[in-house]
Amino acid sequence: MATLKHSRGKFFHTHKMPPDRSFWRYFHDTVESQTGISLVSKSGNRFTFADWKPERSNCEQLTFVLEGLTLNLLDDWKALARNLFVGRILDGEINAKAWSEKQAGIVEITLQYTHVLGAYAATYNEYYQSIRGLMEVLTKVESDDDVVAALTARLERPWKEIRNQQDQWKDPKLIYGGCASLFSWVDPSRLPLVEEMVLSAEAFAVAHELSHHLLGHTNTKREKSSARRVLHEAVRATSIPQIMLPMNPSQRQEIEADALAFLICANALRGTPTFPEIYNALAGSALALIAAAHLNDDWIPDEIAPSHPAFFDRMQVIAEMTTLTTAGRPEDNELGHPLGFLAQLQTFAGLALNAFLHQNDPENYRRVNLLDVASHLTELADKLELPGAEDDA
Repeated sequence: MATLKHSRGKFFHTHKMPPDRSFWRYFHDTVESQTGISLVSKSGNRFTFADWKPERSNCEQLTFVLEGLTLNLLDDWKALARNLFVGRILDGEINAKAWSEKQAGIVEITLQYTHVLGAYAATYNEYYQSIRGLMEVLTKVESDDDVVAALTARLERPWKEIRNQQDQWKDPKLIYGGCASLFSWVDPSRLPLVEEMVLSAEAFAVAHELSHHLLGHTNTKREKSSARRVLHEAVRATSIPQIMLPMNPSQRQEIEADALAFLICANALRGTPTFPEIYNALAGSALALIAAAHLNDDWIPDEIAPSHPAFFDRMQVIAEMTTLTTAGRPEDNELGHPLGFLAQLQTFAGLALNAFLHQNDPENYRRVNLLDVASHLTELADKLELPGAEDDA
């Protein structure tokens, strides 16, 4: 069984990081030593974040994420989670992974993945604001064609920026931010929401890798873990078992980890989750999967030894888990309903796919306009049949 001491030691030894420094202190010290440029403000000779010391993670933000996820676990799962070390690493891959060795259990997420999540969260914000702007225009007696055209241009703008940045993002030898321009378009009043979406996506990524540990995917001695029994019972009445039938073992493990990660993020293991908890799980899972699919072309699995399922199979699993955790629950007058948010995210995924197809084959795939997106969103929302308050009578 893993112990935190061995997990922590193995992580720092493998990645050759100083065990007494936070990731951000290590990152900025590395940049300063290589370039002579200091990226942080100093007060005298002390860094503002120098007092924080790594224990369960080398990153304060990831420590917060891990502690929150651990609270959502069933009691007999918590010991395993508390003995894992969750680390952020300096790496150019868009990736998070789980691994174990002897008495060590590790979850790690790359800095590049976090940069990319920030870019896609900002892109989602532009999509949301464009749709909201269109709804405001359409409520007028006479729609303003110029305003609709401007909103459509706003909808397309971040995808063009992502296209300009993607070669650097996809280069595993390069750690590249490249999302400053995307964030500069975000209204300051919405920045906290965009940042919260990034945190939710990181939480899902960590929960997904944590789920691999809980489900015994990283340690064959845990193949009959209680997490597997709980998960299989939870999804028994959904279409998830049918989705997994044609998949190979590696793909099935990814689907299982997605489903369990959603339950963990939504705090659905120990009772009925609140709508805000479901919103966080839904936002984080969708953003993490869309970003990876769009940059890595994971819409359809590789026919040669595929290790991961197709994006749309994974997104269908998220939809099934959203339906499972909201079954029979009426729409909230203030919060709306998670199925409505699901429709927004599914439409955003379709927009990402359209951007990818148009970029690679512009003659056969035209760019959709804002009215196409709004029409699809309305159609999708109608199919979801959101339960109303009268259904709860």
